[in-house]
Amino acid sequence: MKKNVSPLKFMFSFMKPYALPLIIAFICSLFYVASNIYIPIASGWALDYMLETVDFTRIVYIILSILGMMLIGSLFYWILAYLSSSVSYKIARDMRNAAFNKILYTHLSVIDNTKYGDIMSTLINDISIIQEGIIQTFIQLFTGFFMIVATLVMMFVFSWQLALIVFLLTPLSIIFATIIAKGTAKTFALQSSYRGKLSALANEHIENQKVIIASNHQLQAENDFDSIAKVLKKHDMKASFYSSVINPTTRLINSIIYGVVVVVGAIFILDDIIALTTGALMTYLMFTNNYTNPFNEVSEVISQLQTAYASSKRVQDLVNFKEVEDGELIINHVGDLVFDHVNFSYVKDKPIIKDMSFTIKEGSHVAIVGKTGCGKTTLINLIMKFYQPDNGSILIDGKDINEINADSLRSSIGMVLQDTWIFHGTILENIKYANDLASEEEILKTSKMSGSKYFIDQMDKGFESVVSNTSGLSSGQKQLLCINRLMLNPKEMLILDEATSNIDTVNEKLIQKDFDEMMTGKTSIVIAHRLSTIVNSDKILMLDDGRLIEEGSHEELMKKKGEYYKLYQTQFANN
Repeated sequence: MKKNVSPLKFMFSFMKPYALPLIIAFICSLFYVASNIYIPIASGWALDYMLETVDFTRIVYIILSILGMMLIGSLFYWILAYLSSSVSYKIARDMRNAAFNKILYTHLSVIDNTKYGDIMSTLINDISIIQEGIIQTFIQLFTGFFMIVATLVMMFVFSWQLALIVFLLTPLSIIFATIIAKGTAKTFALQSSYRGKLSALANEHIENQKVIIASNHQLQAENDFDSIAKVLKKHDMKASFYSSVINPTTRLINSIIYGVVVVVGAIFILDDIIALTTGALMTYLMFTNNYTNPFNEVSEVISQLQTAYASSKRVQDLVNFKEVEDGELIINHVGDLVFDHVNFSYVKDKPIIKDMSFTIKEGSHVAIVGKTGCGKTTLINLIMKFYQPDNGSILIDGKDINEINADSLRSSIGMVLQDTWIFHGTILENIKYANDLASEEEILKTSKMSGSKYFIDQMDKGFESVVSNTSGLSSGQKQLLCINRLMLNPKEMLILDEATSNIDTVNEKLIQKDFDEMMTGKTSIVIAHRLSTIVNSDKILMLDDGRLIEEGSHEELMKKKGEYYKLYQTQFANN
């Protein structure tokens, strides 16, 4: 997707695959307009026959032809509406898929710097607005445009003098509608923006409701929500005003045009300037009505398109998120891991990792320790290729990590984080997320090893119990399920980032033996605050303020009596 295209071209790029149904809808609108052109002409004929020699047979045929044309027009309009709706839903689906896929493969730094509520609002609300805009465009804009052109041609055929008057007066409604619409673009953009902000705030506060209640910040949260809601209300009212004022303005001008045609037409007929029968005059007035009515509909569509255009910009920004530059090298083996003078920062000029160098031998058990914010989790993010180093290099089995395909790398690494993720579904579905081909025997075995079977058996429906990330399980239970996932699909390299931080010490000791067995022969990297869990590591990396300040085994670091020694003594001072 080109980043420099206009929002209009961006929308058209999603319409292109559905060119055939759109062309059919286009043709249907032509037939619908043709049927509406015939009805005034036939009505004029019927009136003239009534005023002259009454020919009931001919009048009946005309009435039946009008009814038939109405049915035909309705049929074509139904097909037009169906195709427009069908295509608009498919375009909305494609847009959502494109946006969601971009989120899955975009650079994490982009996601981190974007409010989740904004992303959600764009995925749902903005694309729905675009969908409605497409429906309005085909059903009203196209039929309205064709109706205007066709009736104007017929009006010139019947009387070029009256048609010229209508043609010269019509731009008044267009000018007023354009002026009003021009002033609405910024309002609709702001309206769309503040909808996203309100959605982001609501999402943030709902997710952290416990913290808000525990801190007695309900009033502050209410005020924050209310302040954005007030601004949104202001832009909603302005947008609503602009939307509502366009249609009455065009209707007023069109009514004036209709009145002018009636008066001038009567004068021209009386003065023999034009020769129109009574039926022809009625036909002409019906044409005038058919000609001016679409302007009212078009003015409504203009308002809808303004909103869709603003939403399209937001969707385009989402679809144009920066993707991760991935390597092409496929690896089947994770050997030694080497950090060579690596520097990294989430925000420019605020380094998190500073000139980091170390080696983790294949099959070794390494622990990373240090104060909160020293860069432990950031190291894991770099190893997993969630982020790329600013400079320096990270080598896996002698190969630069930037050259390695991310999927290939991650398929060799198993990971359990402090922040667990459980999706809405059964416990069994959550466990099998790691390996959907796992047998019942394997699941039972790993659930015992991870310690999760104990609490699963206590639940009403056992493995079929429905849980989610926000309900049904404690933090420790969710962490046990994540450990269960890892045990169900062990990898060549294991990364445990505070994997047992939410688990009580009794359960932690119970599963430690199985953990040790699982890590045997595998490269394992453990981040832990409880130093008792990592004293047997082959190597301990001590970080401070983004730098590696000490490394060695527990015994070696204790003999140095440096920062690790101080940290260990502080943690076990009471023992």
